[in-house]
Amino acid sequence: MKLINFLKENYLISIILFAGAVLRVYHIDYQSLWIDEIYTINFSNPNYSIFEVYNIQTTTDIAAPPLYFVMLNLAFKIFGYTTLVMRRFTSCCDIAGIFAIYLLGTEILNKKVGIYASILLSINYFHLYYSQEARTYSFYFFFTTFSFYFLIRFIKIPTLKSSFIYGISTALLLYGHFFAMFTLFSQYLILLYVLIMSVKIERTKFFFYCLLSGIITIILFVPINYTALSKLNSLDHFWAPKPELDVYTKLFKEFFGDSEIVLFFVTLLILTFFVQLFKEKELEKFRINPYKDKFIFGFLILLTAILVTLLIPLIRSYISVPMLISRYFIGILPVIIVIVSIGLFYVRSEIVRVFILFSILIFSLNDIIIVKKYYTKLSKSQIREASAALLIKNINNEPVVSDLAWFLPFYLNNEKVKTTIIESSLDDYVRNMEKDSTKKKPFWYFESRSLPLEISKKTNEYLTENFIIGDDNNFYHAFYRHYFLISDSTELQFESKFNPLKQINGDKFNYYIDVFEVNADKLKLGGYAFFHDQDASETIIQTVLVKDEKLIKIYSRYERRDDVSTYFNSKYDIGNSGFKTEFLTAKLTPGKYQLGLILKNSKTKKEGLILCDNYYTKE
Repeated sequence: MKLINFLKENYLISIILFAGAVLRVYHIDYQSLWIDEIYTINFSNPNYSIFEVYNIQTTTDIAAPPLYFVMLNLAFKIFGYTTLVMRRFTSCCDIAGIFAIYLLGTEILNKKVGIYASILLSINYFHLYYSQEARTYSFYFFFTTFSFYFLIRFIKIPTLKSSFIYGISTALLLYGHFFAMFTLFSQYLILLYVLIMSVKIERTKFFFYCLLSGIITIILFVPINYTALSKLNSLDHFWAPKPELDVYTKLFKEFFGDSEIVLFFVTLLILTFFVQLFKEKELEKFRINPYKDKFIFGFLILLTAILVTLLIPLIRSYISVPMLISRYFIGILPVIIVIVSIGLFYVRSEIVRVFILFSILIFSLNDIIIVKKYYTKLSKSQIREASAALLIKNINNEPVVSDLAWFLPFYLNNEKVKTTIIESSLDDYVRNMEKDSTKKKPFWYFESRSLPLEISKKTNEYLTENFIIGDDNNFYHAFYRHYFLISDSTELQFESKFNPLKQINGDKFNYYIDVFEVNADKLKLGGYAFFHDQDASETIIQTVLVKDEKLIKIYSRYERRDDVSTYFNSKYDIGNSGFKTEFLTAKLTPGKYQLGLILKNSKTKKEGLILCDNYYTKE
């Protein structure tokens, strides 16, 4: 009953939360997990105890404190160990962030500012993007927003209870991300100013409450994060590049999806905020009353948070360790959103205010859905899709070599298959084969980070002399290759299960040979083949040469053919239907050979063999 009454009284924020939730859960598992997210799912494995998750996180990934991973570990234990559970957990933090910014805007000025802020955040591209990424950024955003909310309530009503709640909120803030240290420093500067200049407090009592909140924060955070803090303090290098001069200009644009029209209105509203600021009357001896001087008080909170959080990392990035990564600054996004919302509130004409808000809403959604194609365009490495395809093709369970070996078991191992995964670069793996000839065996190589693949000239020469690429499948920012020995490539004669052979044997399929070129010692061919009315992702294509009812395997590599899906206007994904090869014919016996294609699909159990109208004669 209370919930129903709350929804009736707060129907606007309820509608905004619902709309924001829809935007954040739609197509939530469309993108594969990328490397950082696989870190998350591995560290939060439900087979680990809470203590083990804490220990792993504090000693391995010092940028992200362990609370997010501990809570995710519990979610996995309750709801199952899946990517969907992980991303839904993260999106829930993000949806809670929309409500938190509503409370913050309301507390700083009024309920209208809270409503505007929640609307702007619900369609904000930067916030939306990280709501569907299983890292700590949504967690960090949520606790940053709530920390400022409780900071303001504490300043307005400094009591034992409010100081206790604020102390807990700052501890939780610190559990969001190591950048929260800068946010906390900005809050303590604000408290110091209020302690000295506020006209509404008893200074001795306020100082005691501030001290109490700090002690609570230390008790809740520092002891169990001592390891991470010590590593962070001794940090002398980081992977981030040195910042460019316009780093914060780019950051501001990125916050709003680099949408020119949205940026225009946002900038206009920020200017409106400052125009109104200039109209405010002067404070007597810089003394501030949080109730009477609400706008100036809000300015003090918001601008201090921005300047401190931007300035300290910038200075450290130039004189010590670069650390300016745009997603690390998600903690100042709520501050900027509230400033924009206050600017919108001070637009005098209601019709102009509605027009601007509606314009931001429409152009933000247009940028997300149509321009960026956020829900339908790939933006994260297709490790999931590449791994799934490799599992289907690796029928002999040959080893998979990759310098991403720690990341791959989540996708390459299941209840039926335990893939042998070797952690090594391709150069190092080939170097070991050169030293030990017993290691010269067929293998798969998987890569996602170092694209395009760069190998040494010596490695390339060794692979060319000893191996043929049997399968070379490229995905978005991920690919695998199958290397098999040249010595195994020609004596692969086998009997057909379809006897006697006809032109079409077994299940019929569609095919086309684009390339069929013959020279003295090489046969070059390419084309596509797929079964009708089914997805081609789990179909295995085998090219063969046929002579006297005998079949000789030709190892061909897969080639992504999205043009085939477009041409046939298929409702199924038949882009995985391409193949190509350059087959060495030196070991073939003289005679006339006919090209054949074999298709198999383990899921639908379809299998067919078609003899093509392409012939090769070996003299």
